Amino acid sequence: IMRAISPDASKRPHNASSFSSLLTSFSTSRPFVPLTKAVSKEVDGVILTPAQEEIVKSPEKRIFLLGSAGTGKTTVLLHRVAWLLKKGTKPHNILILCFTRKAVNDVSSRLQSIVGAEGREIFIETIHGFCEKMLRAEGEKIGIPSDFKIVDPLKERGIYFPLKMKFGEKLNSLLEALTLARASGMTPDHPDLKTYLREFYLYYEQVLKENNAMDFDGLLINANKLLGEDLMEGYRERFEHILVDEFQDFNPLQYEIIKKLIGDNTGVFITGDDLQSIYGWRGARKELMRRAVSEIPGMKVFKLTVSFRLPERHIKIARNLMSRAKKADEFLSEFPSSSMKEFEGKVELYKAGSVKEEADFVCMKIREGIEKNRRNFSDFAVLMRAASYSREFEEAFHSKEIPYTFIGMKGFYVREEVKNMVDLLHALYIRDLSLSAETLNWMVRSRKVRFNVHEGELVLSGEKIPPNLKKTLEFIKEVMKSPGEWSPSDLIESIIKVTKFEERMKRSGPKGIHILENINELVSSAKKFGKGEVEAFVQHAKLLEDLEVIDWKKNSVKMLTVHSAKGLEFPVVFVVGLFENMFPLVRSIRSSEEIEEERRLLYVAITRSTEELYLSFPMTYRFSPVKPSRYLLDMAGM
Repeated sequence: IMRAISPDASKRPHNASSFSSLLTSFSTSRPFVPLTKAVSKEVDGVILTPAQEEIVKSPEKRIFLLGSAGTGKTTVLLHRVAWLLKKGTKPHNILILCFTRKAVNDVSSRLQSIVGAEGREIFIETIHGFCEKMLRAEGEKIGIPSDFKIVDPLKERGIYFPLKMKFGEKLNSLLEALTLARASGMTPDHPDLKTYLREFYLYYEQVLKENNAMDFDGLLINANKLLGEDLMEGYRERFEHILVDEFQDFNPLQYEIIKKLIGDNTGVFITGDDLQSIYGWRGARKELMRRAVSEIPGMKVFKLTVSFRLPERHIKIARNLMSRAKKADEFLSEFPSSSMKEFEGKVELYKAGSVKEEADFVCMKIREGIEKNRRNFSDFAVLMRAASYSREFEEAFHSKEIPYTFIGMKGFYVREEVKNMVDLLHALYIRDLSLSAETLNWMVRSRKVRFNVHEGELVLSGEKIPPNLKKTLEFIKEVMKSPGEWSPSDLIESIIKVTKFEERMKRSGPKGIHILENINELVSSAKKFGKGEVEAFVQHAKLLEDLEVIDWKKNSVKMLTVHSAKGLEFPVVFVVGLFENMFPLVRSIRSSEEIEEERRLLYVAITRSTEELYLSFPMTYRFSPVKPSRYLLDMAGM
């Protein structure tokens, strides 16, 4: 740029071509592509670009369709199905696999609007749903009864308690390690499985079998086992065409199942975007896209580069962000080179003094959009990296009478750990011994020692009572003598310390860390209340908790984490909390691979908006200064 505006004419590029070459040589990975307006035409009553029409009607039997956010990959998949039906394929010979239940419902609804009643005969399922149906129909061949129940081991008492008794506080981290191992297809006899994890794996499967139960990973493991040669050939004969949407979200085991369904003559249509690969934490691998292209015979790669969703300004910052990624040249997907939007779009960055100020800014912009631009509340979405960041926004929306709805997460004050802590404060204030015992038992989580009420007094029962629980009992009795002498934040922090709750949560793995983040956020909220205001804080929290059950209908601001926002779009999007240790999360800094997944997650966030995008960060968080996110300079192209 400095050369281009140099006073010395001999140093300046002489034409647009040389200036473009100069930019290309500077770029870390991607060539500079000037944005151009795309053209489109109506095909069979639907507006498609020439590139989309070519793919829909391609004679190629096996297609891998690459396209970044908003380029219409799923639309092409649906019209490919319509084209197959038009060419004589029977609906029941088509299988469509999606990643989420929401995607299944969306694809099913849209397909029926295109092809009519035939759409109801097509087998459309999540990969887990497909495996479940297969196991219920054929599972007895490998000793699995058809009436098995699907469970979450952390919520099913008959499974959780035996595991908790044997493995204690290591249970959550063991389950997470097992999820990653099984995502790669590991069974208990796999040679690379570590001894401690094999012991847990075997015991866990035994407990599930005793309860005639299966978890979601078990659906995949057992379905893969079931797909032996005989059964595999049967499914290959039934499904002449297999279509897979959002392949970048699939893990190695799911890919193996898909490969087993593909015969020599099976038609294959896969869509994917490795720029949006954000589920590495549960086993998904963007490298599978390259494997699929090379391992499935006869794959023809097509690319979509025209965005229907993103205005030009949004495309530019998305490209800037991802061109700074490590190994950016290894992405298969390409950034949109053009937009179907008639306007450039709006992108604005806001620096707030605090999270409260950031929330007030969001409220101001929403009110401005409602009053000046005649928008609906449902046109707005607030996206955040972690659910724990929602509290200030909930309180701001409530105080300014802005209706809001959570998508994919609970409201802050109804999360279990927050609600229980507030209940404990309330119990201590009103001297409710029964409620105190109930919430304390939740905090200490001991099967051997419990708090009880005996003859009107709070007591501990059990053998070998640990010293810290004796201290906890003494502390609780002391607080109940004069609860008005405490501030709510001091009381919460003292309870956490005396019960050793923080130490226990840190040993429980990522789930325990999430719980601590929410408790720390509760402490921040409580600091607004002073000595003698415990009950005032409790009533404040209870009011916001009760608001969760209000039906705001559809016309409400949507508040959601970025993971929950995938596949959605809104006219106006606020991406909040863009500071170090929040976006990227502090625990992701331990590896470059996780840092790059955080970058892709932000890419997903900024590509949800169709008209206006607001990026914001506070200068302080929980009373401490913070640094702006490293990704902000990348988005600015600096």
